[in-house]
Amino acid sequence: MSSTKGRICAWINMSHGSGWQIFVERTWDNSKEAESFREQFSTRSAEYVEEILSPHFGGILQFVKEGEVLVDKGQADELKNHEKKALALVQSFSAGWIRSLEKLNREILSSFPNLVTGSSLLQLALTQLVQYYHRFQKLLTPNARAQLTNIHHIKVELKKYKTNF
Repeated sequence: MSSTKGRICAWINMSHGSGWQIFVERTWDNSKEAESFREQFSTRSAEYVEEILSPHFGGILQFVKEGEVLVDKGQADELKNHEKKALALVQSFSAGWIRSLEKLNREILSSFPNLVTGSSLLQLALTQLVQYYHRFQKLLTPNARAQLTNIHHIKVELKKYKTNF
């Protein structure tokens, strides 16, 4: 586990420990302290999700971030120059996305003794992955887009990781 990911994971585990839970439950829901805690928890959770997705899907995440910068600058045509990289990412994703989901599931759930916390972070990570995938799809050339794994197939697979409690 990377040091950044480890620190975030420790903070989240500590935050959902009994002492912090009691603090949050005993303060007013709309108090500054409770709001500050919720904001920090949300920020740390988002950071954790980025860190946990990166080893498995980092190429796509990076391509999306860089591609959207080009689009924002009005240089969308420049994306055509990155088609070779995009095709490699599509092929890599297609070859290993199910295995990566399994690893992601194991890593997240084993990092959090609180099942509710682990499950909610897993769902947050999977939601973020789908959002990145949609954004990735929009940046691709028609040739690369035609080779993508169908998003509906991905969503069916993701449902296997949904907890019911």
